[in-house]
Amino acid sequence: MKILIADDHSVVRFGVGQIVRNVYPNAEILTAVDFSTMLTTIKSFQPDLIISDINMPGCDNINLVKRIKAESSTAKLLVFSAYAEELYAPRLLQDGADGYLHKDAELHVIHKALRDVLEKGRFVSQNMMNYFLDKSLHKKGVEHNPLKLLSNREMEVALLLSQGLGMLEISNTLNLHSSTVSTYKNRVFEKLNISNIADLLNLIRTYQTPEL
Repeated sequence: MKILIADDHSVVRFGVGQIVRNVYPNAEILTAVDFSTMLTTIKSFQPDLIISDINMPGCDNINLVKRIKAESSTAKLLVFSAYAEELYAPRLLQDGADGYLHKDAELHVIHKALRDVLEKGRFVSQNMMNYFLDKSLHKKGVEHNPLKLLSNREMEVALLLSQGLGMLEISNTLNLHSSTVSTYKNRVFEKLNISNIADLLNLIRTYQTPEL
């Protein structure tokens, strides 16, 4: 069995590798520090499982899952991130991820996620199962997070704006025309009913766990 761990933080790669070995002692552990290395490793070794952060250098997180799945339709993908689960898990699972695991998960939950993805084909945390159930029952308050109003691309632009990037920097980062970025920014402000970056930053701090 080949398992690829993709994260730009060495301590995360090492820690996840140790956990994987506890569950699958005979697994071959592969690592990647950026998206380009990840794609090369996928093509060369065809791993059975890919454990990847959502925020990998070289790829905007909005397209991460789709691009990984385009390279390998057989590998299972477990996204391992510190971004808010209720905000990102539904988006990424819909894109084709086989599981979403938050980085503050307990060790036994991580073990379960590894086994479920590889042996059952899918992992959904208890928090997300509760969320999906509440949503299906139209439970009051389940849609309280205003960031869920944003499309994937709008969310991407909002995050970059909150990091202090200017319009030209965002244009270069996302490979979009500056006028397109401006349009997305206007949509973000309109949907969130805000008028400045300070209000946007406050919303993101309130409703999203920052990346480790």
